[in-house]
Amino acid sequence: MFGIVQGGVDADLRRQATRATVDLGFDGYAIGGMAVGEPKPAMYDLTELVAEPAPGGPAPLFMGVGKPEDLVHSVARGVDMFDCVLPTRNARNGQAFTADGPLTLKQARYTRDQAPLDAECGCYACRGFSRAYLRHLFMAGELLSHRLLTLHNVTFFRAHARDARGDRGGCVRRIPGSVLRAVCRGERRGIGGPSAVSLSSGAAPAHLLGQLRNGAHRLR
Repeated sequence: MFGIVQGGVDADLRRQATRATVDLGFDGYAIGGMAVGEPKPAMYDLTELVAEPAPGGPAPLFMGVGKPEDLVHSVARGVDMFDCVLPTRNARNGQAFTADGPLTLKQARYTRDQAPLDAECGCYACRGFSRAYLRHLFMAGELLSHRLLTLHNVTFFRAHARDARGDRGGCVRRIPGSVLRAVCRGERRGIGGPSAVSLSSGAAPAHLLGQLRNGAHRLR
């Protein structure tokens, strides 16, 4: 059972709620009430604040997050689990997430595209079906398109989260170049105040910082 930490964008309330929730001794605790329109720098600052109070304890679950770049930022601040409708909801709307960014199959340019959704993905949808065929299924209202795109998106997000945590080697290639560049630009410019500074102050895992810097350098 997980306790859910609330507190809006008030740092003091978040700090109090986190300590009280952790002290109750749940199996884990979750960050709730964020990713609802607040500025991203504020979300990252509060994520780091909430993830701090339990060193050596369970890493928090982030509810409602998120986009690929949010996973990278959140893992760097100590989050280990995510719960979000984005992979499945976007699949039902014809969008696939790939290493090169999102791909929207409703666009006419995929009508005759025989490539897989993502050449680096080994999921069933990428191994067996072209973008053109998946687009045909979606435009025809075939529910199989929802299932295949969901399968792909969940596979992509699981690999993306594993790579951000450093569960396997050579993972920087799986993080989209646009995400790497955005994260590293924020680190260099100090965007977001303390949350961005933490990326270079030791709060982020060393392997992740190395992947972000080296990957962005190679992908420029």
